[in-house]
Amino acid sequence: ILDESKAFSEQFEPYLRWDIKFGYTLNSPTKKFSQQFFIDLQNVTGRQNVFSKRYNPQTNEVNTVYQAGFFPDVLYRVQF
Repeated sequence: ILDESKAFSEQFEPYLRWDIKFGYTLNSPTKKFSQQFFIDLQNVTGRQNVFSKRYNPQTNEVNTVYQAGFFPDVLYRVQF
């Protein structure tokens, strides 16, 4: 049931997420292309932050959906 008097009164817990990204760029001697290497460490603390809350009509419950935990990512890029 929608209650306009309680609009925006409920909030998620404080959000905390630390991301660290290391990168290196290597240019060709002719300057025609470059290569980039990255290591991206997302959510280093591994904290479970609330992404959303969704209502399930089959169970009549509100389920909490969390963001991904610690997520390492490696990237290699070539630019011409």
